[in-house]
Amino acid sequence: MLSNLSTENLARASARKPKRVLFVWLLILIGAMAAAGTLLADGTSTEFKFLGDPESKRALETLEEFRGPEQIT
Repeated sequence: MLSNLSTENLARASARKPKRVLFVWLLILIGAMAAAGTLLADGTSTEFKFLGDPESKRALETLEEFRGPEQIT
């Protein structure tokens, strides 16, 4: 049984049925994208916040006081 799982046999089976291999990889890719979209939907965002009060945050606040809020275009 373990001899059937060798890389040689896997390569031969892939060479015999290349369309099947591409189809399986496509299914894996679609499944991974669906899982990532479902599982990471609440865990990702485009917002950020600083932990503590780093110097860069103080610099941004000083620039905003001097120039006004940053305009997003």
